[in-house]
Amino acid sequence: MKLRLFIALTFLLLSGVTFAGLEKDPVLGQWMTRDKDTGNPTSIIELYLVGEELRGKIVKLYPEYSGIENPICSGCNGILKNKNILGMTFISGLKKIGDKWSGGKVIDLRNVPWQGMSVSCEIWREKEMVKIKAFFWFPVFGSEDSWERANDAKES
Repeated sequence: MKLRLFIALTFLLLSGVTFAGLEKDPVLGQWMTRDKDTGNPTSIIELYLVGEELRGKIVKLYPEYSGIENPICSGCNGILKNKNILGMTFISGLKKIGDKWSGGKVIDLRNVPWQGMSVSCEIWREKEMVKIKAFFWFPVFGSEDSWERANDAKES
């Protein structure tokens, strides 16, 4: 009996059969963000799963480009108010729908008057980049950004 089970499992593994949910999603991992005007790196974002929910947190900041050593989110509400941005989970609630992650929220952590505002978002992989679209009501009215894989990116 054990021999048959071993042979069956070996056959499945060698035949290239994949099991749903066991493949690593191509958006997972660390991604570098860049300033749209200068092209300088601004942060490294880690996209990760908690159960079936995609989340994102900031794992590295580049203060040499932002001019702020340890930025906080003074515009955030609730438990995030005045918390360090480094390490903060600012993307949450995304669920896989087809090739996209949708239905989640992203908090704008930039040093702008609307810092801390939470808007809807969706994330997907396009070629070697991850795309994120943030929007209020409909994706067509949103803004889009591209991130490159952190281990492939040059920091200058």
